[in-house]
Amino acid sequence: DNPSDVFATTLNVYVTDKNNHRIQIFDKDLNYLSQFRTDKSENTNLQFAYPECLAVSNQGDLYILDSDNSRILKFGLTGNFLLEIGGNNAGEYSLSNPINFAISDDGKLFVIDAGFILVFDQYGTGLMKFKTSFEASNLSISKSKIILNSPDQIEIIDLINRSNDSRLIKSTQLNINSSIKEAKLFNNKMYVLTETSIHIYNFTK
Repeated sequence: DNPSDVFATTLNVYVTDKNNHRIQIFDKDLNYLSQFRTDKSENTNLQFAYPECLAVSNQGDLYILDSDNSRILKFGLTGNFLLEIGGNNAGEYSLSNPINFAISDDGKLFVIDAGFILVFDQYGTGLMKFKTSFEASNLSISKSKIILNSPDQIEIIDLINRSNDSRLIKSTQLNINSSIKEAKLFNNKMYVLTETSIHIYNFTK
């Protein structure tokens, strides 16, 4: 019911089943394996509702954006609760309206929240925050670059040298006439998902 995100590893496919308050898990051939939910947990602080998106780290930890409580929850391999990220007790790194996040290769979390990117380490400690050029609806990470997008533009930010000007690309420059849903970099190509198609471009540094 309103699946809002999908995340794949080499073994499994995870679907954020938002309005059913659960994560559905399939194998790589899309055979159903199991579901993960917390609404029956005795500890209400560990429950998530209306999950918006998710990611699995290189260590196999599961991160879920709990949109009902404006926070990210981290669970271990067996589904055991590990920690809360960006909750009310996170001070200046408390999340107010998180809409998407991604995990870098070194385990840092980059979260879109109210016109900012907030960065956390794998232990939930806030590291930095910076303002985005526009109200981004999605982000992805490719090596040292963050790719942000809204329905009509894409921004590419170099994490190694943020003093460099970011690359801002309008959908009209790409000859795209429908809303941009997501953009990713992979093997020197940029893949742009719209409502009706996938556009592929050569990407130069």
